[in-house]
Amino acid sequence: MHFEIIRTNDVYVFQLLEDNNLLMAGNTTHQDPSSCMDAIRNFIQLAATAANYITHTESGNYLFAIQTGDTEIARSIPYNSMENVNVSVNRLIEQLSTTSDYEVNVIETRTQSIQRPGLQVDLDAYDFTQLSRSGKAGFEVFQSAKNNLYYFHFNNSQGQPILYSQAYASETTRNNGIWSVIQNADKEKRYERKETDTGAYFILKAINGREIARSNFFATTTERDEAIQSLQKTVQSFADNYRKPEKTSTRNGNPPVDKYNFTVVSQSGQAGFESFQSADTKQYYFHFNDADGQAILYSQGYGNIAGRDNGIRSVIKNAYQDARYVRNEEEGKHYFILKAGNNQEIARSPLFDTTAAMEAAILFLKNQSVTYASSYQVDLYTEELHTVETQRLSLHVDHPEPVTNLSEKSKRTIDQYDFTQRSPVGIKGFEPFYSIKNNAYYFHYNNDQGTPILFSESYPTAQARDNGLESVKRNTPIESRWRVQEEDGQYFYSLRSGNNQEIARSAFYNSRELALANLAVIQTAESGIEVEALPIQDSTYLSYNGITKSEPVLVDPIMPRDIPAPKPKVYPQTEALPLTSVPSTSPLTEPAVATMASQEITSTGPSGWVIGGVVAAILIGGIIWYTNYQSNTTDPSLFAAQANKAEPIVKDPEQTLATIATTIENFQPIALYFNNDQPNPRTKTNTTELTYGQTYANYYNQKDVFVKEYSKGSTSTDASKQEVENFFDTKVQKGYNDLVDLSDKLLAKLKEGNKVEITVTGFASPLAEGDYNKMLTGRRVSSIENHFRTYKDGQFKEYMDKGLLVITEQASGEDNASGNISDNRDDVRSSLYSPSASEERRVEITNVTIQKAN
Repeated sequence: MHFEIIRTNDVYVFQLLEDNNLLMAGNTTHQDPSSCMDAIRNFIQLAATAANYITHTESGNYLFAIQTGDTEIARSIPYNSMENVNVSVNRLIEQLSTTSDYEVNVIETRTQSIQRPGLQVDLDAYDFTQLSRSGKAGFEVFQSAKNNLYYFHFNNSQGQPILYSQAYASETTRNNGIWSVIQNADKEKRYERKETDTGAYFILKAINGREIARSNFFATTTERDEAIQSLQKTVQSFADNYRKPEKTSTRNGNPPVDKYNFTVVSQSGQAGFESFQSADTKQYYFHFNDADGQAILYSQGYGNIAGRDNGIRSVIKNAYQDARYVRNEEEGKHYFILKAGNNQEIARSPLFDTTAAMEAAILFLKNQSVTYASSYQVDLYTEELHTVETQRLSLHVDHPEPVTNLSEKSKRTIDQYDFTQRSPVGIKGFEPFYSIKNNAYYFHYNNDQGTPILFSESYPTAQARDNGLESVKRNTPIESRWRVQEEDGQYFYSLRSGNNQEIARSAFYNSRELALANLAVIQTAESGIEVEALPIQDSTYLSYNGITKSEPVLVDPIMPRDIPAPKPKVYPQTEALPLTSVPSTSPLTEPAVATMASQEITSTGPSGWVIGGVVAAILIGGIIWYTNYQSNTTDPSLFAAQANKAEPIVKDPEQTLATIATTIENFQPIALYFNNDQPNPRTKTNTTELTYGQTYANYYNQKDVFVKEYSKGSTSTDASKQEVENFFDTKVQKGYNDLVDLSDKLLAKLKEGNKVEITVTGFASPLAEGDYNKMLTGRRVSSIENHFRTYKDGQFKEYMDKGLLVITEQASGEDNASGNISDNRDDVRSSLYSPSASEERRVEITNVTIQKAN
């Protein structure tokens, strides 16, 4: 990974490259390399901290940027998925936070404008209005009635022109142009690809760089590249239809020496071109003379003046290019031959005594021949020559306390953490989940009562969240990474990574003792380290005051100021304990129990122990009653309905509780919905590497887009909005939650020694062709299979490999789609964004069979 400072239009910008591929580019310009180096140093310090990253979506692509305050200082290249963005961000943070020394290349390009002959193209010579006359593939030739000039096209397999010629004055020259296409079109390096606001196109060039023909505009670069591939593959099949232009040739492509007349000395004695006719042969010749009027270039003999003048023009067009010269030695003498781009000899020099004299003549010819362009009607164009100078510098960057855009700690707390999020499942340990409310991913660490005592920041993707969770797990056992801090009389603890970046923290507590006690739970459970042995790294932090892992834990989290306290958790019916006598302060229904717990723990008289015993007895009795109730219920169901939660939190596949029954009675098909042409849009394959969970998260994040687009043109905007929101919240979200519940229950069944067979059917809306939709639904079915194969770190994989979990795939494409669904591409409201069309883009788990394995 290294930086480049680029000079453009007298200002400097920086770029970050990885393996010589552009990764990020600075958004600000600088007057000199020194100030640009300062900008790079600032960028490194900002980019080492996750808080300074923001993400964008533009034209269907994803990218990230580094921002300080409201100013964006650098932006990444576009990516095709948010997962790829996250991978790059994590890699960038890891490298920039641990690297101090960098290589910086200062690249300055100096531009010089010079006049070049012969390659200028007159676009008026093309006529893109001419349609195909034959409607057949290959070359077609015609004469325009508008100007009586001659043209040719090259048509694709549908008979549509993909290559247009310039105008020619005769059939012969036009046919020569066709032969030039045949000679060059199958060579990749002969193509110059272009993009403009109008569209994409290509130019076909000869070996000497001259333009032969060009395409019209294509809507996309893909269509342009497909046209080039078609031309490359088919052009040679038409070679036999066109005769190669005749030309005089001898050994090595050079004319015989007797075509020259080296006995004729300069007639004018002036520098530059001179032309004359031989009295003996009646042939026409030209010389090019040096500053002393001595001929340094001799032409062959021509039968007419027009041919001779064409030879002069060929010298003007080629003499400035060193590659056109062939240097030779003969019996101790030196001479050169000037050739055209097609390797045909144009003219040659006399013999020189030394190579220095020959090179001096070549240099004079290169520099002076172009000055005669206007005299011989040779067009000139301006070419910019770029001279690149590279200077290699080194940059050292110290890594102080991470730079963050959030100057106030309370702002950081409120903006990046959400302490109102309660545990969606309520189990001890780490619990990842997705918040519909915040459209973000989180994880908690819960204590024995299922109460979160460590909170993560929000993450834009599940992958980013999982990476953050792994970072917390890696750093938890390292004592020096923990901090207990005070803010406005309240206390919290936080965990930092190796670059001193905060990666998780607690809510606020009323005292240090409570904060330390809850921190001890995490340290003890996750690392096995005795709490007394944890060293305090800063004298401003309180000691652990002798609290050991055997002492009871005091849970008293305080919600951040200006944030409303959460509502008590409402458990699903299948998880609720049917105990009417459980006190409201039970940790199963009320997470904040500091006062009661404190009284019970600190009481030294018998009343404290009596109360504790009564509560314990009630809890034990309730659990026994609940177990019997579940095992004796007359209507056991593997797929019990979920009651509405207080907050729509999507269950995360990593942690889900489910009540496992022994039958599959009352099973209802599970519908899983997809965005249009997802996964892997515009691909002709029936498999994917994505899981359904990945496609679901991206789809649900598009809910606002669907609401906006479906509401356009509606007579009742509110009703349309409600219709789309109901679809996403009651069907899309429900389908994913049902899949997670089913996965846990089937995993339990497999572990009990059963065999499971699942039937999955895919559907698609009729927006695309039937054959494509069949491949699309195949990819959707494949994503469900990938879900099971990767679920919970691949716990299903063993059973799938042994044939104990069998997924029968039935991809039906649009065959089963409702006939009322619009397939009008121009009516995207109905065919793409409507709930009725969205209903068709689904996969259904239509049947589950469980039986004892052999």
